[in-house]
Amino acid sequence: MSRSPVLSCAALYFGIVFAVGFVLGALRVSFLVPRIGDDIANRDPVSGVVYLGMLVVFAAMPWLRSRRRP
Repeated sequence: MSRSPVLSCAALYFGIVFAVGFVLGALRVSFLVPRIGDDIANRDPVSGVVYLGMLVVFAAMPWLRSRRRP
């Protein structure tokens, strides 16, 4: 079966973003949380909304990128 180039690029992009998020999340939990603590999340009410918005942008990026091509 042949995959479309957009689907292949989207899968590659997902894999890269997932891997980077996994590594950065592991570093955050391993090094930052013990030093700063979990209660830092309660200090900034905007960060949760920004995080959710960025997840939507990351999910839509392959589609947005494919629309810009002539």
